[in-house]
Amino acid sequence: MKQQTRQFEAKFIRSRNQIERKGLRLITQALRSQYKTFLDAALQSSPSFWKDYANRISKQPIQQFFEQFYPLSAQLGVITYQNMTQKKSIESDVLLSAYQMRMKKILEEREYAERIVTITNTTQERITSVIEEVLSESELNGYGIDKIKTALKDQIGANFRGNAMARAKAIAQTEMISASNQASTYAADSTGMEYRKYWSTSHLQGIRPTHIMAEQDSIQRGGLRKDELFANGLKYPGDPSAPADEVINCRCAALFEIV
Repeated sequence: MKQQTRQFEAKFIRSRNQIERKGLRLITQALRSQYKTFLDAALQSSPSFWKDYANRISKQPIQQFFEQFYPLSAQLGVITYQNMTQKKSIESDVLLSAYQMRMKKILEEREYAERIVTITNTTQERITSVIEEVLSESELNGYGIDKIKTALKDQIGANFRGNAMARAKAIAQTEMISASNQASTYAADSTGMEYRKYWSTSHLQGIRPTHIMAEQDSIQRGGLRKDELFANGLKYPGDPSAPADEVINCRCAALFEIV
């Protein structure tokens, strides 16, 4: 791998981290919306309806998160294209618009609809668990309705600050890796040139052995051709078709060099 590619990687990661911070704010807002919608309804009703409200939590906030977040990664496609072609002054606005359209388009694929449902289902499960704990504790201690609702409000708040915030960080990080590497791969394809791709790990603690293997193999082979899979069977880090244990909390990047 060329030194220029390694130098570009540092720029790519810095830009990716900035976008990820925006993504964390967006997914936190989405989860907060789901929690708040449930709690507002629950506090105005009988406890007998609470699980019903939990099961009816809308996936719309999570859908909006994806629709807002993924196009942000188009900027990573622009800098990848410019680095590969060394055309710094090319019409970046035109590229950005094209890459944003591409990132919006991929959200129509089945994997993303399933992920939106999974995230929403997890919210429903977490809230249902809180409901069951509150009702069990209330029955045991003979709480009146006002105290039951106060307990629910307190426990939902605690769950959001703990469980939901941890989930938000994991979701933002996982989706950032998927979006960023799809954007850069699309940018590499859009150069119209033959290139080689590399897997690059973060070199932090806890890297998956399969990701280390993918990195080492791609370097030893002098990069992979466009349609080749990495040694771990993925098209790129964060491949949406990969099993969850290969992509959750991944910090790897795909790097590209013109042949």
